[in-house]
Amino acid sequence: MTVDSIPGAAQVSLAKLGDKDEFEGLQRELNDTQYRSAAVRKLVRVGSDQAVSVLMSYLSDHLHDPSLYKDFGDYAYDLRSDITGLIGTHLGVGPITKDGRFALPLEEWLAWWERNKGTAKTISISSDIQDPYLKCLARKIEWGFPDAIYDLANAGGPQVVHVLKALEGVGEQFFTLDNIHGRAQFALAKLGDQQALNEIAHELDYGEFTQCVRALQLIGGKRPVTILVDAFDSPAFLGEFRSRLTPKDLAEYERGKDTLVISALTSMIDPPSFYWHA
Repeated sequence: MTVDSIPGAAQVSLAKLGDKDEFEGLQRELNDTQYRSAAVRKLVRVGSDQAVSVLMSYLSDHLHDPSLYKDFGDYAYDLRSDITGLIGTHLGVGPITKDGRFALPLEEWLAWWERNKGTAKTISISSDIQDPYLKCLARKIEWGFPDAIYDLANAGGPQVVHVLKALEGVGEQFFTLDNIHGRAQFALAKLGDQQALNEIAHELDYGEFTQCVRALQLIGGKRPVTILVDAFDSPAFLGEFRSRLTPKDLAEYERGKDTLVISALTSMIDPPSFYWHA
């Protein structure tokens, strides 16, 4: 039963709500050679501290198990890397490197687990919220549906800002609309948080510029327009990576960035009109 099937979703929901038999059933599946991958995804969706503990213990016990690696010719699959990738992406816990990303070596994950065993906590933001609608959205985020971050932003209000600030510190600390940190930062900027907007502007030079351009386009308004216009001539574009590029490659990156910026600006403002007279 896969996580996106009706029986699998029911199994996950029961385990998340505290059904001991269902949770133990997922643990048995994890040790089944036929259904390990499905069990990993369901345990990640359960998302509790106990589920993380089960997955990390399994990783520790099977760190050197060659059966977890499958070579399919044009691609390969490693259940061990799948475990760490899913825990980091969906639950926002794990070892963070200096550049704000999750560490890749499995040994670093195990070292992190040894340091944080019993103290690593998955996302928990709904318990202090009183408003029923906001509490529902917060629980959706806890249950692994991060699009609800945008619904929180649309609701607005001081309590929402407090929750978004907490989510901004979850997981990988670089900007992309594909992670929890980035979505929360985008939502804060959309609500008028100047610090969040400044950090997105910084990432336009030093991070994933395609994501930043898209975010600024969606935020809209005078300040994002100014940030995008200034991006045309930024000498800091690509940060220290800039010095490692050939002039030809650098020019190609800059053309790509300028094309994205022009497209964004065209949708945000009325472009100037030119009239030719005989």
